[in-house]
Amino acid sequence: MNVPASNSPVALDHDQRSHNRALMEMQPIYSDPPPKIDESELAYKEIQNAFYVVKNINGQKLPDEKWLDPITKAGERFIMFNIDQYSPRGKDYFNKMFPRVMAKFIGQIDLFKQKWTFYYDFDEKRNILRHLNINTMGSLVHQLLNEAPIAEVQELASKVLESNYDFFLCSIPSLRKIEIFDYTAYSDVDASALRKGTYTPYKLTAEEQVMLDTMRAAGQETIALKIIKQNHSKKRNRSRNGQLWTWTCKLPINLERYQIFNELNAETAKKMMKDSCFIYACIQAGVDEATINHMREIIRVKDFPMSKIKVIAKETGIRFHVIKYNEKYSNHSYTYEPDEEPKMTVELLLMYDHYMLNEKLPISSMFIKNYEDVCKLCKDWTLEKKMLVNRRYETRYAINSKLVTPLAKVIELLFANNYFEPIRTGELCTYFTTMYNENLEEMIDLTYNERYCARMKKDWSSETKKDMKFPREHVFFADFEASTDGNIHKAYNICFMEDDDDGYTSIWGSDCASKFLEALPDKSLVYFHNLSYDVTFLMSQLEEITGTPIIKGSQTMQIQGKYKGKLLFFKDSYAIISTKLERFPEMFHLTSGEKEVFPYNYYTEELVNTTKVGNIDDAMNHVKDIEAFNENIEKIEDCKIDDEHFDMEVYSSFYCGQDVRILRDGFLKFRNDLMTEFEIDAYDYVSISSISNKLFEKRVYWKNGNLFDLAGKPREYISKCIQGGRCMLAENKKQYNEGELITDFDAVSLYPSAIARLYCLEGIPKVMTEEMKSSEYLLEHLFDDDQAEPTKEKFISGFYCQIEILSIGKNSAFPLIVVNPDINPDLHVARSSNTCCKMFVDHITLQDLIKFQEISCKVIDGYYYDGKRDMTIRNEVKKLFELRAKYKKEGNPIQEIIKLLLNSIYGKTILKPIDKKIRFIKDNKLTDYIIKNYNDIQTIEFIPDSELSCVKSFKPIVRHFNYCPLGVSILSMSKRIMNEVFFTAEDLGLKLFYQDTDSLHLYEKDLDKLAEEYKRRYNRELIGKALGQFHSDFAEITAGHMSKAQRSIFVGKKTYLDELTNDLKEIAFHCRMKGITQDVIALTANQMFPDAIQVHYDEKKGLFFPEKVGEKYSIVELYKSLYEGDEITFDLCIGSKPCFNKNKDFTISTKSSFERKLKF
Repeated sequence: MNVPASNSPVALDHDQRSHNRALMEMQPIYSDPPPKIDESELAYKEIQNAFYVVKNINGQKLPDEKWLDPITKAGERFIMFNIDQYSPRGKDYFNKMFPRVMAKFIGQIDLFKQKWTFYYDFDEKRNILRHLNINTMGSLVHQLLNEAPIAEVQELASKVLESNYDFFLCSIPSLRKIEIFDYTAYSDVDASALRKGTYTPYKLTAEEQVMLDTMRAAGQETIALKIIKQNHSKKRNRSRNGQLWTWTCKLPINLERYQIFNELNAETAKKMMKDSCFIYACIQAGVDEATINHMREIIRVKDFPMSKIKVIAKETGIRFHVIKYNEKYSNHSYTYEPDEEPKMTVELLLMYDHYMLNEKLPISSMFIKNYEDVCKLCKDWTLEKKMLVNRRYETRYAINSKLVTPLAKVIELLFANNYFEPIRTGELCTYFTTMYNENLEEMIDLTYNERYCARMKKDWSSETKKDMKFPREHVFFADFEASTDGNIHKAYNICFMEDDDDGYTSIWGSDCASKFLEALPDKSLVYFHNLSYDVTFLMSQLEEITGTPIIKGSQTMQIQGKYKGKLLFFKDSYAIISTKLERFPEMFHLTSGEKEVFPYNYYTEELVNTTKVGNIDDAMNHVKDIEAFNENIEKIEDCKIDDEHFDMEVYSSFYCGQDVRILRDGFLKFRNDLMTEFEIDAYDYVSISSISNKLFEKRVYWKNGNLFDLAGKPREYISKCIQGGRCMLAENKKQYNEGELITDFDAVSLYPSAIARLYCLEGIPKVMTEEMKSSEYLLEHLFDDDQAEPTKEKFISGFYCQIEILSIGKNSAFPLIVVNPDINPDLHVARSSNTCCKMFVDHITLQDLIKFQEISCKVIDGYYYDGKRDMTIRNEVKKLFELRAKYKKEGNPIQEIIKLLLNSIYGKTILKPIDKKIRFIKDNKLTDYIIKNYNDIQTIEFIPDSELSCVKSFKPIVRHFNYCPLGVSILSMSKRIMNEVFFTAEDLGLKLFYQDTDSLHLYEKDLDKLAEEYKRRYNRELIGKALGQFHSDFAEITAGHMSKAQRSIFVGKKTYLDELTNDLKEIAFHCRMKGITQDVIALTANQMFPDAIQVHYDEKKGLFFPEKVGEKYSIVELYKSLYEGDEITFDLCIGSKPCFNKNKDFTISTKSSFERKLKF
C-alpha cells in the first residue's frame, strides 16, 4: 500500500475565513452590548458562573484544586439556571445572554471526549434530558445562528421540539430550571437523581466518610478520594461504534485513505461529514458504487455500531473481518458473514472508535520517531523514500523498499511521538451550518442496483411476520375519566368490557389504572378511542414496555407492555375509525342511550379523592344543558341521593360505560362487516391505511407478479415528484364578493376518482437515455391514456423527471407550476406561481403543464417505465364505489367502512422513512443505556411516578420501501381532474375565487355554461355524484333547501367566510380559519364586535347561526378585519372544549390560555 505525500494545505480565501470566524464568534446575532442588570440578581450571577465554567472546561489543574478525575475539575462541568427564581428583569437578561453562553460553550467543549447533557425541569414530575452529540450538534449551531433559541413562543410549540431542527427549549412559564452537565463526570449518577436534577459523582457510605475524614486529617485526602472513586466506579460496556477520527495528523503524510487528515478545512470537513467512517472505509476497499449508495440509504448515523455490521453483510453479500484494537490487551477479531458465498472480503480496523481499512503501510517506525533528523539528512529524497528508512549510519540513512508497518502500529507511533492534535468541537462547528439539514446531494448518476432498490409486491408474511402477531386471547374496550384541574390529568374512573360480554365493569378511585391492569387477563388486547390520552394513565403502572411502540407525531397508535408477568397490548381504535365516538350510533346504526351531559370541570382532583357525593346545584354550573342534566340524574338508577345531591361515581360510571358500549358495538360492527365483505380482520391491523393497503395488495398488487416497491435512489428521486393538493386564492390575492351568488363546487371522492383513471406500472424504473431527454420525445412515445401494452411507437408506460421550465405561454390565476424553494433557492415567489423554474414531474403533470399553460422545458434527467400498465386497480376502485353506493341506498352502515377504505388507498404508497426509534428503559438500566448509546440518543423523557423513561434515538439502519410511483400518479391525476374544470372555466373567462384540494368557489350562474363546455371538451357530464363528477357542497341551513353564498371573503389559505342563504331567506355562515377551532372563531368575533349581531356555532350542521337576521354580523366584521390586514389574537382555550396538551413524558396537562395571532 503506497502512502503518497500529503497534499499541500487547502488555502482559505478571505471571505471563507471571515465566514468561519463569524460562525465561531456567532457575530451575526450576538454582537450587541450585553443588557444592563444589577449584579445582585440571581440571573446575573448564574450567567457569569456559566461563562466561568465554560472558560475553564478544559483548564489545567492548579495546586490544591479538587478534581474528579485527571481531566475534570470538581464542580466545573456543571451549569445551572434557576429560571423560576428570576425576577422579570432577570428572565429578560437570561433570554438575551443564554445564546451568548452557548456560543462560547460550543467553542470550548470537546464533544468527542465529553458527553454534554441538557436537563429541563418543568415541575415536580415532568423533566426531560436532551443530549448534545455528533447527531444533534448541527441543530444547536443552526439555531444559534439563525434564530433566537430562547424566543417567546407559545407553550404548545415549546416542548422538546421535533426532529433535529431545534435543540433548545424555549422560555415558557412552566420551564423552571435548566441544568447542563458532562455525563463523563457524572456517569455514576443513578436515574432517580437524573429525574430530580441532582448530580454528585457518588454518595459516600458512613464507612467511607469516616475514612475520608481520617485521611484528610493526615493530609492524605487525595488518596482517599481516589480509593472511594475506584470503589464506586462501575465497569460499563460501551457500544463498539465507529465515528469521526478526532485528531489531525501533523506529520506531513497522507492518511486520507483512512479518513485522517492533516488539517481541518472546508474540504476535509466535508469528507469527514459526508460519509460515516464505516462507509468511507468500504469505499476505499473498492466496494462498488451501487452497494455504497445502498449503505448510504440505510445507514443514518455517523457512529455506526459494530453489532449492525452483520445486517450489512447479509444485505450486501460482503464478508467483513473486523479487528478491534485494544491498547492494553490483545486485539479482538470479529467476522460477519453473508448468507451466500461472499462476493468480497473487507478487512477493517476499529481503533479509537473509528473504522479504517486494516492495511500495512510503506512507512517505518524510524521515520516517525526521527522525522526531523531524516528530513535534515535526506533533504533531497522524496517523502515516499524517506518513509522507508530503517537503518541509520553516522551521516546517512538507508531504506528497505519492501518495508511495511501495520496501520495500528503507525497510529500508535504517531500518538507516541505527539503527531496527533485533537480536533476541538468548536473548530468542526465552523462547517456544520453549511452541511446542516441539507438534502441529498443532487443526483447526477441515477443508476441503481435492483437487488437493493426494487422489491416485488407479494405476500411476505410467511417469511417475515409469521410469528409477530400478538397472541391475543382476550379483547377489551375501555375508557378513562380524569380530572383536568391539576398540573397533569389524573384518572378517577375506568370502564371496560370484553368483546363477547354485554356487561361493563367500572372501577372508581385514584388507583383505578392499577386495578384495571390487575383485572386484565394475560394476553389481552385493549382498545381505547384515543389511546394517546388514555395510555398516559397506564404508563406509570406498566412494569415494562416490550416490542416497538407505534407513535406517529402526537398520536400513540399501539403499545405493548407487561404487568406482573402478563403480556398486554393496547391499540387506538381512532386510528382505524377516525371519527368521533358520538358519531358511532348514526354511523353503525346503534342505540345511543341517554344524551351525554357531563360536568367535567366539576369532577376536580380534590373532590373525587374526598367524596362521591356531588352537589347538584354546583355541578349545574359546569353544564350547558341543565334540563338534560337533571333528567339524567332522575333516570340513571341509584344516581339521585336526594333533591340536592347525586352519586358522582354512579353518574360517571354510567356515561363512561355507555361510551365503552358504543365503542365496542361500533368497532365489532366494523370488524364483522370487514370480515364478511373483505376477509380482513381489523384486530390484526393498526390503522385504516394498513387495512386499505392490505385489501389492494390482495386484490391488485400480489396478483400481478411484476409490480415493485422501491427503495434507495429511485424511491428518493421519484418521491421528489410528490406535489400535495393545490390550495390558494386566485392570483394569490385576497378576494371579496358581495351580491352575486357563489357555490362551493366540490369533487366527488377526489382520490378514488383519480385512481379510477389510473393503472399500476409494471416492471422497474429505468434511467432515461440522452435521446429521451426532451418533452417531445417522451410524450411522443408515451402510452395513450387507456393503452395497456407497449407498441413500437408507444413504449413508455410512465416517467418521472426533473425539468427546467424555459417559457410559459399561458398564465393562470391558479398556476400548475410549483416553485419548490429547495431546488429553486434564488426564486422568492409564491409556491404556486407563473414563474420559470425547476420542477420534478411525472408524465401526467408534464402533459398538463404543456396542455394548460403551454410551457416549454428542458428535461434534465429522470426514470421511465416500459412495461405494461395493469388496469386492475381502476376496476377495483369502481367496484368499491358502486358497492358503497348500493349499501348507502339500502341504509347499510357498511357503506361507511367502504368510504374509509376508499379514502385511505394512497396513504401507504408515499409513506416516509422512519429514522427514529423509541424505547422505554427502566431506571436501573438507564445510566448504562445512556453510556452505551450516548451518540444515538436524541431525548429522554422521564415518565412520572414510574421507573420507565422514554428514550428517543436515531436508528443506525433505516430500510424503507414504498410504492411511490403509484402515490405520485394518484396526486397528479387528482390535480388533473381539478385542472380540467379550472382551465375550462378560465378559457370561458369565468371568475374563480378560491381553490382547495378538491373544491373551488365560483359564481352559481356560471355552472351551466361551465358544464356545457366541459361536456363538449371531454365528453363527460360534469355535475353529478359519480366518480369524477362535481356537485355543490355547501351545508344546508334547512334540509332540502340548497345553500348558496351571497357574500364571501377570502383572506388566505383555508381562511375564508361564506354568508349562506336559501330560498327561505335564512342566513348562516360557512367559515374556515386554519389552526382556529370553530367555536373559538365565534367567541372571538362576538367579543371583538359586541355591538354587531352575535353568532353561535352548530356542530351538527357545521354552520354558524346569527341570533337574528340583520345588516351587521360579528363574524363578518371579524373576516373584514382580517381582509383589511389587521392582526387578531385568538385564544384557543376559550372554546367549549378543554384545551389539552399532550406532553412528551406521556402526561396530559390543561392549558388555561394558548394564543395564536393571525395577520394576512
